[in-house]
Amino acid sequence: MKKLGRYVHRLLMVAGLAGCIAACSDEFREIEPTGRPILIDNSASVVGASNAVMRQFRKGGFLVWGVNTRQGIFARGADYSDTKFHVNNMWPARVSYDSLWTYSPLAEWTTDDRLTLLAAAPADLEGSGFSFMDDYAETRRFSLLFTGKAVPSGPLFVAPVQQRIYSPGGTGLKFSFDDMLSRMYFRITNEMEVDIDSLLSVSVEGSFPMGGKSVAPRILLDEQMLQWENLENGHLDFPQQRAVRFDADSVPIGKSAATLSDSPLYFFPGTADSVRFEIRYTLRDSVGVFVRYAALSRILRMEQGKNYLFEITLVKH
Repeated sequence: MKKLGRYVHRLLMVAGLAGCIAACSDEFREIEPTGRPILIDNSASVVGASNAVMRQFRKGGFLVWGVNTRQGIFARGADYSDTKFHVNNMWPARVSYDSLWTYSPLAEWTTDDRLTLLAAAPADLEGSGFSFMDDYAETRRFSLLFTGKAVPSGPLFVAPVQQRIYSPGGTGLKFSFDDMLSRMYFRITNEMEVDIDSLLSVSVEGSFPMGGKSVAPRILLDEQMLQWENLENGHLDFPQQRAVRFDADSVPIGKSAATLSDSPLYFFPGTADSVRFEIRYTLRDSVGVFVRYAALSRILRMEQGKNYLFEITLVKH
């Protein structure tokens, strides 16, 4: 009987030890990850862009916003302006280019995610006069609203909204941007029978027809679609915008100087009326150096994503 008791005691001790080992192994069990980092595809580019535009695009970088819609594109009644729907580290992510598109810290894409994504450039978007609007909770659309003065200070590139479902073997996010503004360059020719000592600037001011309740240009972003809001009602006056970088300071008789390829003026697409161009330059005479200007007015038609070269000749009156 004593032998049986010792045997049972020994068996319980072994069982207790086995239980301890089992508990310890559970405690240190390696947990498999359920997602993967959200990467940016290296082929993100502007549709039909020239080399100069692509250089500008890469130099400025871009922003990516991510919204987790999980059960569908948009759930009825959900307020997507609530931060609980925003993808961590992607509201927005500032993406920069150095041989590859990168951002940090990376967002994580987990298996139960269905993401709605949009992107716009440059990364300093507000510096170019635009801000992102999260009114999609009400309208089921995203939008970019012009918030600065009435002329953009830089380029604006926007990619259509994407709907993406988690895929373990998937590649990085690929964005194809559209160039949303038009660009204006100048070539000034001197036919005044006297050398121009210094070509100082070309300025433009005028008025565009603009619509919307706030008389402010707005881009509506939907899945695979970009659209400028109706711009037919009322007018938006824009203050003087000035180009100051030329390929020459002085302009001899019969010669020309042009604005540099990386310093255009940017405008909204559309037809502007009462546009005034003003060229400021200096001439030397027996009294001294004087700043003078010549001006002309015309109607201006600007199309989205296009470059316009204005050739202006200064003549002696």
